[in-house]
Amino acid sequence: MKNRKSWLLLCFVASLLYVLGSCQKGDLNLGSEVIPDANLSVVMVDTFTVKLSTVAVTDTAITSADSMIYAGRWRDANTGVQEFTAFASPTFPSNTLNTRASSIVLDSTVLILPLSYSYGDSVQTFKLSAHVMTTPLASGTLYYNTNTSARYATQPLAEKSFYPGKGGTPTVRIRKDSLGAILFDRLKTRTIRDDETLQQVLPGLAFKGSSAGNVIVGFGVNTGRSLIRLYFHDNSSTTVTSEKIDIDFSYKHYTRYGFDYKGTPLANLKNRSDAVNSSLTGNVAYITQGGPLRTRVEFPYFDNVLMSRDAILGVNRAELIFDPVRTNFRDNALPPNTLYLYKTNAVNDILTSQPIETITNSLTPVSATYTTESSIYETKDHYTFNVTNYFNQLMSGKTQLAPIILTPGVGAQQYLNFSRTSLGNRNYSSDRVRLVLYYTNRNR
Repeated sequence: MKNRKSWLLLCFVASLLYVLGSCQKGDLNLGSEVIPDANLSVVMVDTFTVKLSTVAVTDTAITSADSMIYAGRWRDANTGVQEFTAFASPTFPSNTLNTRASSIVLDSTVLILPLSYSYGDSVQTFKLSAHVMTTPLASGTLYYNTNTSARYATQPLAEKSFYPGKGGTPTVRIRKDSLGAILFDRLKTRTIRDDETLQQVLPGLAFKGSSAGNVIVGFGVNTGRSLIRLYFHDNSSTTVTSEKIDIDFSYKHYTRYGFDYKGTPLANLKNRSDAVNSSLTGNVAYITQGGPLRTRVEFPYFDNVLMSRDAILGVNRAELIFDPVRTNFRDNALPPNTLYLYKTNAVNDILTSQPIETITNSLTPVSATYTTESSIYETKDHYTFNVTNYFNQLMSGKTQLAPIILTPGVGAQQYLNFSRTSLGNRNYSSDRVRLVLYYTNRNR
């Protein structure tokens, strides 16, 4: 009977610790009012081994839902080359050119692209080339960022060099006796009379960019923004006045994110099951929000803690802390605003049905917001995940230890985001990952 009462008392204490330990600010003196202090101690451990690896996951960004298209290239020694190519198909413009077909004359053709975004070394000259696509984009198809591509002519239709940092609207003049002349003639004769007949002549344009530096530019493709403008005049008018007709690219568009890891440690990411240990990439692991790179997190020796869990009454608080590795706070690689924790498997799937939960059975993943903290001495930045519930579940045997994947939001991401970050492992010189556990221990 005495043993049964002691067992019930310990169960009550463990339950109390479990509930209160899931709060954001746990009481590290918890339990002393139930069992004398001599029998309990609060332990803080921050020396756990946390293994980080870089993995490549399948698509999450449906870039055909974005209001912008992007072109350019980004290179670095550890993650290789990321290349962005934009594709857009045109929309038929309502017009009455056929009623004046015999008197109107084409003057010039201009490709207008409103520069809405530049990322990277925007003081470098950026060369934009436009290529004619061989087939149009399909209106009912969802185009993703990395697993969809469209064919286009190797020879560019037109090219333009400019400085993205100066903003403005790049305009590219096209020879009037080439594409513009064909479009104008067929609009006059009503051979082009809808989207389908327009795209038989011009399926669309692919936009590629190149620069000596790392530069990505974005152009708006909402109605009336990115377009081909045909300038013409009417010979029958007593006063010659310049007129125009616009063919915009609001029909369908998307941006392809291409990547080449050749010559880098990430070249080993050939299969879904592959993971590159952070020890091979300068003691950092990578996350690219618009691309496939994610960080895999494992606790290889935590089983040793689980073996002694009979002496642990409950986890008061558990924090998983990452300090992004950055050159400075004005560098171009802004970390993602929010990261989430999900369980993963041998092929690095993001198991959205198995999040690291904030509350048991809530299916709400633990998340952390990128945070900066400044003082008169230094500025620190970090992601701090409250994983108290998860480690209480581990200690109680209600869940099994499994690898975790660290990722930006999944499911609802409908646009390209160029945020990226690198996270130091426990051997990195300064910004190291840490698992910090506060738990109440029963003294023997």
